[in-house]
Amino acid sequence: MTDKLIEVEDKLQSLVFIDEETNAIVIHVYGFSERQIALDFAAKMLKKAGVNYTPLEDLFNLPQTLN
Repeated sequence: MTDKLIEVEDKLQSLVFIDEETNAIVIHVYGFSERQIALDFAAKMLKKAGVNYTPLEDLFNLPQTLN
């Protein structure tokens, strides 16, 4: 991911849910024209928020261990 502006062709819309018991946040953003644009947006948004983020596809490439 580069630090360039992510080009979004359509207006994005979102829904945000906050769990009242755990204060967990679920953010659903839709309106992306391509999967890669959505992936880049998620990575940049979470990086700016200071959240450690690993895309789901990359989790399967991590070394797996059994305890």
